[in-house]
This record gives sequence, C-alpha cells and structure tokens, in this order.
Amino acid sequence: MSKELSYETGWKAAFKTFFCGMCMGACDLVPGISGGTIALLMGFYPQLIEGIKSLNFAAFCQLIQCRFKTFLQLTAWRFLLPLLGGILVSMAIFVQVFEWILNHEVYRTYLYGGFCGLIMASTIFCFKQIQTWKMVHAGSLLIGLALAYQFTVPLSAAANAENSLDIQLPKSLVVDGQRAPANYDPQNHFLMGVSLADAGAMLKKGVVTSEALTFDHQSQVLGELKSFLRTSQEMRLNEWLIFSGALAICAMLLPGISGSYILTILGVYPIAIAALADFVRQAQMLIFDEYACWILLNIALGIGLGALLFSRCVSWLLTHYEQMAIAFLTGTMLGAMKSIWPFWSYTHVLLPLRLEKGIQIVPKEPFLPSIDSPLMWATLGIGCVAFLCVFAAELAVNHKKNLSAQAGTSPFKA
Repeated sequence: MSKELSYETGWKAAFKTFFCGMCMGACDLVPGISGGTIALLMGFYPQLIEGIKSLNFAAFCQLIQCRFKTFLQLTAWRFLLPLLGGILVSMAIFVQVFEWILNHEVYRTYLYGGFCGLIMASTIFCFKQIQTWKMVHAGSLLIGLALAYQFTVPLSAAANAENSLDIQLPKSLVVDGQRAPANYDPQNHFLMGVSLADAGAMLKKGVVTSEALTFDHQSQVLGELKSFLRTSQEMRLNEWLIFSGALAICAMLLPGISGSYILTILGVYPIAIAALADFVRQAQMLIFDEYACWILLNIALGIGLGALLFSRCVSWLLTHYEQMAIAFLTGTMLGAMKSIWPFWSYTHVLLPLRLEKGIQIVPKEPFLPSIDSPLMWATLGIGCVAFLCVFAAELAVNHKKNLSAQAGTSPFKA
C-alpha cells in the first residue's frame, strides 16, 4: 500500500467495520447523505481511501497468477471485506422500503422534500469547509454549478425514451382498471409505447411470446413480435449505467456529496432501486432475475472501475487542491438541485419489465403547490427535519476536523 495505515484485526474489529459498512450502505441509498461524510464522521475515511488504493494493478496481477497469499498481503482485505459486507446487507434490508415509497405519490413527494433538506445541509457543510474564498474558488463553484445545471437529467426524462411498439399482452395477465394506465389499451389488451430494447427483454423474461401481436409505429405494420426484433436483441453492457455507477462512487468517496444524489440527477436512481429490490425479492424465493442482475452488474462494474481509478485522484486532489475541489463539488450540488424538486404530477403506467408489480407511477410535469396546500407544508416540515438532522451530524464532522487540525493532521488526507 502506498501509505502505511493501521488496520485493527480480530473479530471485534471486523464487527465494528461491518457496522460502519451498514451505516454507509443505509446512507448511500439516500440522495443527499454522503457515504464519505459518514466515513469521516465515524473516523475511518483515511482507511477507506487507502484501502481502495491497495487494490492496485500489482495486487490484481498476483490474483490473476493465483498467488492468493501475496494478493492478501498487498491489500487491506481485512478492512474492505467486512465493510463491503455491511454495505450490501444494509442495502438489501432498506431497499424494499425505498422502492415502496417511490411508487406512492404522496410519500414520494415527502421523500424528495427530505432529499432537498439533506442536500441543503450538505451544501452548507461544503461551504464552511472553504476557509478563505478566493477568485479561483468562486470560479470552481460557478463552473460546477453551470455544468451540473446544464447536464442534469430531469426525473421525467425516462418518459422521453424511444417508444415504437404496441404489444398485445397475454390474456392471463389481469390489469387493474381502476387507475387506467396511460400506456395500456384495455379494449385490445395492448401495452403501448414499448422500446425495442424492452420488447426484447420482455421476450427473454417470458412475459410475452415471439408470436405476440405487435404494432410498429415507425413502419405502421402489424405483425408478430419476432418480426420486429433483431436476432441480436440481447441484454448487454450499458455504457450509461456503467458511467453512472463510476460517477456515483466518485461522489461517494468525497465527503459532502452523495453517490445516490448523482444517480438521481442522472435519472438512474429509481431504476437502480427497483432493480436491487427485484433482485433481492426474487433471490428470497430462489429465483434468478436476469434483467435486474444485468442492471446491477452494469452499475457495479462502473462502481468498481470508478473506485479503483478515482480513489487515487481523490487522494491526490484533496492533498494538493482540497479547497478548489470542495468549491467545485458545492457548485455541482447547487446546480443539480432542480432534479429533486418534490412536487410533480404523475402518470400511471405499466412498466414493460415490471408488469408483475401492477400499475406504477412516473413523474410527468413539475408544479408549484398553493400556499395553503397541506402537502406543501408537510413536505417543507420534513425537509426542515432532514436538514436539522444532517446539519447536526455534519457539525460533529466539523468538530472532528477541528480536533484533527489541532493535532496537525487533516481528516481528508490519508
């Protein structure tokens, strides 16, 4: 390892690290709470950065050559293994709750109201870390703000995906007619506006057969589903999901900005939560959900690549340009705030790859509630509570930083 750090050994240390991982995992599910902040607060941020850095090229060469003993000697596996285990266990436990909330119009509004409070608190936390504001810091903040505002993906962006097929569903599939899904024709039992990729995945999952009656809007042709699909229509690596995972882990490694927040502004958060919940639920019934697994593998691949590459950048950046980096991150958080606006009108739809869940909701248009709206005041209250909770936790982080500064060290530097 590039830097000698002390890692406690023994089952007590492993249990402590596992608990720290559970705290990180629970917080990483929530946009606005940074896993890096939790690591800093709980006192293992330097170990986290250096532990990830220990997974370097030399270590992987030993692993490929089956020199497992040397690989273990080169890596901080006693720290990383229980930490990763805690993160995964925590996510598996709490993801079902988040998935349920995201499909409830009122509770989803409350959730994003809480996200706003969390992120505002994190933004103030980042501002306070910049000891002396200079032109270069202001420039970094403005650049981050402009880039985030320009490239932020609205939560309703998924509705703009390519939709070209109407597919007749099996008669055995019963659709609740009380909420009238916007993309369903009850008279002919057609699911409307299905992309080619989703149609191929539906066929692979066995939701529909290759002989299902299908109408192609582009060619205005009615025929069997198999005639519209390419023979190569298979689940594969998705560059956007990989990029999103890499960017999310980069954010998670930096105190003050949340990896889940990055997934939110990229439009991937609901997809990732649903895929993780589906995979866990099916695994409990000893069923393998291939589609959910592919989504998670893409994101996990991005996370792995991002962690291996970015941990070195983080260590160097926070050593040489700490204030400038924090200013840039603060700007990105402010610029991307539009993506977590709580108040949206929703459309009830059937999601092609989650038909078994029934009718789901997707954001349609943002709106500004009236001043006398109970929903607005309840959401505002939840946001304030979230703000105070995180602000209190981050005050503790500042206290730890002050203690470290008095001792002549920086908690950001390993």
